[in-house]
Amino acid sequence: MRGGLSVYDPSKGLLTRNKGAGQAENMTTIGNNLYLGIYPGAWIKKYDTTASWNDITNPALLFDDMDGSPFYQDRPFGMLADPALNRLYVGSVASSGKLNGAFTVYDLTTNQQITTVPDIVEHQSIIALTYKNNKVFGGSSVYGGIGSTPDPSVTEGKVFTWQTTGTNTLPVPQYVPVAGRKVISDLIVGPDGNIWGLAEGNSSTDPSRNLTADLFIFDPNHPDAAHTTIYTNKFSSGGNVSWQGGKMVVGNDGNVYVSIGGKLYAVDVNSPTKDAVVLVPTGVSLLASDKAGDLYYVKYETNLYKYDK
Repeated sequence: MRGGLSVYDPSKGLLTRNKGAGQAENMTTIGNNLYLGIYPGAWIKKYDTTASWNDITNPALLFDDMDGSPFYQDRPFGMLADPALNRLYVGSVASSGKLNGAFTVYDLTTNQQITTVPDIVEHQSIIALTYKNNKVFGGSSVYGGIGSTPDPSVTEGKVFTWQTTGTNTLPVPQYVPVAGRKVISDLIVGPDGNIWGLAEGNSSTDPSRNLTADLFIFDPNHPDAAHTTIYTNKFSSGGNVSWQGGKMVVGNDGNVYVSIGGKLYAVDVNSPTKDAVVLVPTGVSLLASDKAGDLYYVKYETNLYKYDK
């Protein structure tokens, strides 16, 4: 939990190791600033990449008040930056033994929390966030903090919608994008302008799907089941996903790349069935890309690999 933050420069092949950032469950950026969601305690830190690292003032602590009453949050897996409004959105997993995740809006201009909404999706964690057309879309998991047992009446992960302008009325709009799936592990804006998502986790309706995952795509102007297309069993999956599952990025070539179930896939966005080709067959987790469009993933938990595009 005293993990560091290493920086790799692909143009120079240079690796810099910085100690003491903490265990970052996810990160996001605005300009030169990198924002880290730290476990335990759901601490949020800001690292100014143009300044020297010292682990006291850089990265600086933005806020750390979500671990106690009344929120009891621990793991910020959902991290999303909004450059237009200069805001940070955080989705989190509850503390040990608790189920109720939360959604936080933080104003980076005033350095104030605008709101924290506990249990925004009832008895679920918030682990994936993306943004389109003045809306934040969040993906949930039925699994809560360490040592908690899922609510038996809560069997499916959901997508919720939060308006970034205007007023939000609770409960916010939310729906089940894929019946039977327990975890919405990632959401991105796809190359077609729609929202792309991954649905996985043990299926409560069809055990034969436990080792697969689904791709779903919905219209950001109509986030509901009627405007969602599901590509069933599109990927392999470990089946035991709770908080951290598949990840997606849009490549410079316009296709979507997916790290899920230990494999790296390329998805042909022009294919009517969204055909997926396996690029790396084993050991893959997490996924990111650089400006050149090359892909980076973790292999066998501790090794950073580059896939040249």
